[in-house]
Amino acid sequence: MKLRVGAVNFLNAYPLWANLENDSSIELLLDTPANLAQALKADKLDIALISSVELCREGDTYEYIPDLGIIADEKSYSIRLFLHDTQSPFATFVHTLRKIFTDNASRSSVAQLQIILAHLRWQGGLTETSDNAATLKNLAPDEGLLAIGDFALQNRVHASFDLQSIYFDLFHQPMVYALWCYRKINPPPDLSRFMLAYRAFMTHRKDEISQAAQRFGFSTDFCAEYLNGIIRYELDAAALTGLEFFKSNVVYDQP
Repeated sequence: MKLRVGAVNFLNAYPLWANLENDSSIELLLDTPANLAQALKADKLDIALISSVELCREGDTYEYIPDLGIIADEKSYSIRLFLHDTQSPFATFVHTLRKIFTDNASRSSVAQLQIILAHLRWQGGLTETSDNAATLKNLAPDEGLLAIGDFALQNRVHASFDLQSIYFDLFHQPMVYALWCYRKINPPPDLSRFMLAYRAFMTHRKDEISQAAQRFGFSTDFCAEYLNGIIRYELDAAALTGLEFFKSNVVYDQP
């Protein structure tokens, strides 16, 4: 039987699954982190690239590949809080907001936002949205929109704050947004194939980045900057420390 693998269909995840796509032993499902987490929990997948907050919630049930993840240090580009104005410092401006809409595609970014807002003692409310484009278009002056992935990248010229930049300024921690997770009771065979797939991407990085640009609709120069310098994929000591910080501060009652 084929290994059922779920991967995030965003540019930032592409280096982790690009070389799994044509593997005849793998059945690859491309979807959002939130949908992949549901599929993994329902035993419809054997392993999936899911939001790190899902590992926090299901720590007794899930294990993760210890070498790989989607990691941002001082900025992420693709996790953005869109607003009407970014002239004031975020810690000041956030208190003018009544409501923040959150992207329903991911839970880690929402959990990260909650950690920030709790630290700043924000008193507004979060409302989930499934239509980022319409929400951004109709955003009121006292509202914000947290959006992730390619939508955030495509609209980065719009007034917005990079959420990881805020997080890093406050806590001086990197953020691990996603991990390859599987159920402890049924570990997939040959987990080394995931690191091999990533290394294959890195070995042929120039060609792979050109393919990524064509596939996701960004310029080759931007993809090279983003995939080589903004997002990284190997879980080192700093990333693991950041993951533990996130685990210790995450709010577990979010939907």
